[in-house]
Amino acid sequence: FSFPSGNSPLEEDAQRFAARTAALRDNAILQSRPMAVQVTPSGYSFLERRKGSWSVIEDKPFVSTDWSDGVTAKTGEKPMMISFESTGLPSDQAELVLQGEAQSRRVLIAPMGDVELDGAAP
Repeated sequence: FSFPSGNSPLEEDAQRFAARTAALRDNAILQSRPMAVQVTPSGYSFLERRKGSWSVIEDKPFVSTDWSDGVTAKTGEKPMMISFESTGLPSDQAELVLQGEAQSRRVLIAPMGDVELDGAAP
């Protein structure tokens, strides 16, 4: 049997993004290689550093993903890139705001690499 979760598309997208980003951080440590997530208003993709340049990863669970209908990310004028060193530390702390119908959610990347979902964005 399958029951609907009751979560909105915004909540599901925020949870999925946070979980995949945390898995990417862990993968950077396991593979001892810098990895990143690149976010645009319409979706996100994962990258790894190989031979001095960034390459898109298309292996599960790190496939490029579009946000659900009605969900967008506030990234400014250019895509947001959040990278993790081979130690799991982010290049910088980051905050991503996802917006849905009359709601928003924040995904925080802490200075030590923790990925957290925060309540509604101001």
